[in-house]
Amino acid sequence: MKYNGRKVTKVTELEMRFLRDVEGSDHSSDGHGICAWIEPLYFSMPMRQVRGVMTTLTAKGVITVTPPEPQYGMPYSYVAVDDKYMTISTDPKSWSGYDYCNLEMA
Repeated sequence: MKYNGRKVTKVTELEMRFLRDVEGSDHSSDGHGICAWIEPLYFSMPMRQVRGVMTTLTAKGVITVTPPEPQYGMPYSYVAVDDKYMTISTDPKSWSGYDYCNLEMA
């Protein structure tokens, strides 16, 4: 299946929950796309699940994860959603200014 000429990627309910949590982070409202630091305060699931979901979404190409760099004062990983899975939102109430696209619940 395609949306806007792109193949749709199937995601699980748990993966979509993770993506909604990322979208709700204060970093997603900075105008640089849907992204977040991997800190417990941003997620509605245990960090063990967060790490597992990050692995599957990375394998699907939906997200990119930057590892923590504690030597530079960055103790958390950083995650960003790939551009092909987000579009600028037309909803004036959108928290991040972006909507997900090319994703389908499995």
